Amino acid sequence: MCLEIRRLGLGNLSSPGSRQWGAPWFEETGGMGAWCSSAEATNMGDRPRERDIKKSGEKKTLKLVLLGPEQSGKSTLMKQLLRIHNGALDSKTRREYIEAVNNDMLQNMVRLIEKSEHYGGKDASLMYDDKLTDDIKTMLDFIDNAAEGPIEEAIGKIITKIWTDPAVQKCHETISDPEYDLDDSATYFYENVQRICKTDFVPNMEDVIRVRWRTTGVYQETFTVEDHVFKLIDLGGQRSERRKWKSCFKDGDVNAVLFMVAISGFNVVCKEDPSMTQLEEAYELFKEFTKEYPPVATILILNKFDLFVNKIPKVDITDCPLLKDFKGDCRDIEETVAYIEQVFYQIHCSARWYCHFSTATDEAMVKHIFWDVKDTSSQGWDLDILGVKGPAGYGNPLVARGEGDFVYLLYFRPG
Repeated sequence: MCLEIRRLGLGNLSSPGSRQWGAPWFEETGGMGAWCSSAEATNMGDRPRERDIKKSGEKKTLKLVLLGPEQSGKSTLMKQLLRIHNGALDSKTRREYIEAVNNDMLQNMVRLIEKSEHYGGKDASLMYDDKLTDDIKTMLDFIDNAAEGPIEEAIGKIITKIWTDPAVQKCHETISDPEYDLDDSATYFYENVQRICKTDFVPNMEDVIRVRWRTTGVYQETFTVEDHVFKLIDLGGQRSERRKWKSCFKDGDVNAVLFMVAISGFNVVCKEDPSMTQLEEAYELFKEFTKEYPPVATILILNKFDLFVNKIPKVDITDCPLLKDFKGDCRDIEETVAYIEQVFYQIHCSARWYCHFSTATDEAMVKHIFWDVKDTSSQGWDLDILGVKGPAGYGNPLVARGEGDFVYLLYFRPG
């Protein structure tokens, strides 16, 4: 049995009869490393389209769309990619995030206090220390009357006292309630509260990446990597925003979808529907996307992996109805993530399955993921979409590479 690459002329994709098989483009006849080129392959590096691009310096534009439910990390991933490829923001632009950082810290603090008071009325071990009563009144008065600008250093010290109170921490860590739950980056900001609560505070890039940024409508940015211009589109994940998603696909120019799922949300109640967890909502949304949207290369990103790892020692994934059939070790990271990936794979069931576990706040991890995104989106053809089965007597293709109006496919040749 030999390996062979054949070139498929795509023609009119809606008409299978229009697809024309070319002669072998590459074929292997002398073992697993001795490639021989056919006459057609000798001009591989001189295809007209390639020559035109090289001469003109034209860059290929690739359209990437970020989809996923609210709080899955889409905006964080977008900001991270822009930092990696466009560089850090200047101090003037970063100053624009001061109010967002301050609002995040103060609003999370209000929820933290209200949660302690609510559940502390039922269990005294969850109620903050009485010594904090005056400090809390001072802080709440500050919030009610705060103008734009930095948070006072004295308020920063009060925030630290409340955050480090043992009862407050116990309530925060043991009670999951969507009405009071904090943003994922709350811990990060409270650990940096003394730096933030200064009159000369300017957010650094890590602050910008981590601050909550609620996307509404269609938000678009671009960046360039090598010979490709990436048009990155972030669409709001709230249910009221999802009706706008299909408009991004109407021109048929989407090269890839990055579908974001908060894997840590297996035990977090969905804010818009308390009857399900965040992970269950993401699962249903991914199912809907797979069935109702135009076929396109899709990369599933199971995000917030760091939070997931922190939960696994304490929480069983089987607490989530979607994962109740898991029979493995609930404390084993590899077993649990493999099972969750399999649950989502059962929806997509594609021979070309792209899935990554990520932490969008981790620059190194996002860099690694992006190269798979780049490779996937630049190939541009999905064999399942094309319905490619191979010439008579051949098995299904192993890999494919799209180039202009053709796709090149690797086969085992019979005989």
